Amino acid sequence: MTGTIQTGIDALPATGAEVKLLDGTYNIATGLVLDSYQTLKGCGRNTIFTATTANLDIITATGSSETSKVGILLTDFCVDGNAGEATNDCGIIWTYVDYSEIRNVSSLDNGEHSIYLYLCDWNTIFNCICSGAGSTAGICLNISYNNTVNQNRCSGNYWGIWLNTANHNIVANNVCGSNTDDGINLVGSEDNNVSANVCNSNTGNGMYVDGYRNIIEGNICNLNTEGGLRLQDSNHNSLISNNICVKNNEHGLYLDNITDCIVIGNSCQGNSQDTTNTCDEIFVSVANDSLICNNFCRSLGGAKVSRYGLNISDADSNNNKVINNDLYDDGFGTAPYNDDGTDTIYLDPSDTETAVGKAHTQGTDTTLGALEEDLDFNLHQATDLVVMTVANEAALPAEGVAVGEVCFAASEGIFFICTAT
Repeated sequence: MTGTIQTGIDALPATGAEVKLLDGTYNIATGLVLDSYQTLKGCGRNTIFTATTANLDIITATGSSETSKVGILLTDFCVDGNAGEATNDCGIIWTYVDYSEIRNVSSLDNGEHSIYLYLCDWNTIFNCICSGAGSTAGICLNISYNNTVNQNRCSGNYWGIWLNTANHNIVANNVCGSNTDDGINLVGSEDNNVSANVCNSNTGNGMYVDGYRNIIEGNICNLNTEGGLRLQDSNHNSLISNNICVKNNEHGLYLDNITDCIVIGNSCQGNSQDTTNTCDEIFVSVANDSLICNNFCRSLGGAKVSRYGLNISDADSNNNKVINNDLYDDGFGTAPYNDDGTDTIYLDPSDTETAVGKAHTQGTDTTLGALEEDLDFNLHQATDLVVMTVANEAALPAEGVAVGEVCFAASEGIFFICTAT
């Protein structure tokens, strides 16, 4: 069957064309090889390619450092490493392929990576299902730049998605769950945008990030056997923002050996589920010159609770700015906050309580700054009172200030606007 399909591919004009296969199982004895501007298309998941030769890469395209392959499209079929007579290697492997796309493809139960891009730039992997690559990754970008990996499902692999020395890529809107190690793993990778992914129920971390200047934003990392999101050996304005890390066995957010990073607006709740009072919602170690602000931490109570909401754990963490984190104490195992760091900088250096949000623990309402009890409030009366008070302090007649104009400017730069006369 390989010869018939490959003959059709080889017969395509150099300007490009398409080979389309109907539903059926196509047994591949020799890997299919595509050239520039060629499309291999099936009719959906019932168009199946499988291997009859051991250690076979089923679909390949290979250029060179001087001349890459371009304009290739793989779409609407399934590569199934378990349906044939032999254990294959990669389902799909590209080397020196640029400006190409893999779309609506299932790559299942392969001996190695389901989809593997090596030295490939400016490609798109969209809406693919990659599972069963038990010893490697569902999708791997290796020394590959400026690619987009979007809306894929990667489960039952070693890593769901793995970036190795891969820079300037977008990894977004993927679901990476139930993998043997991490849902998404970045090693030595820089300037990537990893956003809006769901990485739940992995045996490792939901997400592991090692590299400089990455943006890790809006991801969900829950119920993982290790931690929710681990930032390791990361420097130079890496941004970790608006991620959700809930009910992981270890730390919710683990920041280790980082410098000049921004950690803002993350929600970490109910972590340390393996052993109570052992891990933290946000754990910080050997972190320097970083901003940690506006994060939301809760223990959520129950039989197993986190040790600290925010834990700066060691004196090797220097000059970090800790501002306005909401650490309401709903039952942390030890305390809402611990600072063993050196020269930690607060919003007000004389008031660590307000700076970290610990002052917002009054009453039973967990809302930041909640009032103890309801108060009668008349907006018009309150406005009149403010206007008259400001006018008196500034020696201004209240009647002479027009609505919408500045009626008083405090020395610290706070302006009061008249709303009623």
